[in-house]
Amino acid sequence: MTFEVKLNDFKTKEEKEQADAAALEAQRLAADEELQNYLAVNNITTEPLESGLIYIEETRGSGRSPMGEEMVKVNLTVSLLDGTKIFSTADRGEPFEYQYGQNFDTQGLEEGVGMLRKGGKATLIVPYQIAYGAEARGQMIPAFSNLVYEVELLDMRSKEA
Repeated sequence: MTFEVKLNDFKTKEEKEQADAAALEAQRLAADEELQNYLAVNNITTEPLESGLIYIEETRGSGRSPMGEEMVKVNLTVSLLDGTKIFSTADRGEPFEYQYGQNFDTQGLEEGVGMLRKGGKATLIVPYQIAYGAEARGQMIPAFSNLVYEVELLDMRSKEA
């Protein structure tokens, strides 16, 4: 038995690291461009907050905003900018409850929920930097994904209640 092997390419460790860094930079730039295009196409002129979060209040709630470590109950839909739905409480048939202030999902979601008042609804446009960054999340969320959350704050309670 005879094997023929052809070497198509060879890179030093440094060259591979440079190529990997260039590929990551290209993905980052593409994500930045995707976000800018999304904002332009959807005529979104809301200025981002210091973190980069774009908070668009749809319905102003009443009462107060959640406080650290309270349990919050939300309806939410999470999508990529291209409209691909990642998760929706409507699909599962019940709201989602989690402990606010414990970085349950992304920094962008935490910040946005913290701005809502009970009964309030908002659209959160979360740039990849305050979403999952350069990390992919399973098959549905590629690295450098900008996300859109449609969130409604239904209720808050002490975690002991």
